[in-house]
Amino acid sequence: MDLHAAALDRLLEIVAKAGDSGAGLIDELGADDLVGSLLVLYGLHPADFETRVRRGIDKVGPLLRSRGATVDMLEIDGDRVTMRLHTNGHGGCGSTADGLKSAIQDAIYEAAPDVATLVLEPVERQSAGSGFVPLESLAGSVSLKPVL
Repeated sequence: MDLHAAALDRLLEIVAKAGDSGAGLIDELGADDLVGSLLVLYGLHPADFETRVRRGIDKVGPLLRSRGATVDMLEIDGDRVTMRLHTNGHGGCGSTADGLKSAIQDAIYEAAPDVATLVLEPVERQSAGSGFVPLESLAGSVSLKPVL
C-alpha cells in the first residue's frame, strides 16, 4: 500500500509540473468517480473533505429544489458530517423525506467516500396551503358519543 501511495503521489507531482494544464488534469482526476475514490483512499485527493461533501450536496441540489426541500450543513467534525433536511411536508407517510434522505446519502458517499458518519436530522414543516388540521385541535370542538 505504501508503494502505491508513493507512486500515485509521484504521478500527481509530475502532472502538476505541467502548470495550469496539469492542475486542471489533477482536478479532472479527482472528479472521476473511480480515480477520485482511489485518491481518497491514499489521502491524495486534490479537494479537501468539506469541499467534496459540499459537491455531493450540490449534485443532489436539483432534486431537493424540485421537491421544495433544502439541506443545511450543521457540522463537519473530522470524518463526521451532520446535516439538517428541511422538507415541505408533502408525501403523506414520509416517503418523500425518506427518498430525499437516501438521495442525499448516496450523493455524499459518492463524492466523499471517506465519510465515516453521516447524520441527517429531519425537520418537516407544514405547508401553509395544505389544509391539514391536527386532530388535537378538533377534539375540543367535537362531541363524540360512543355507539352502543
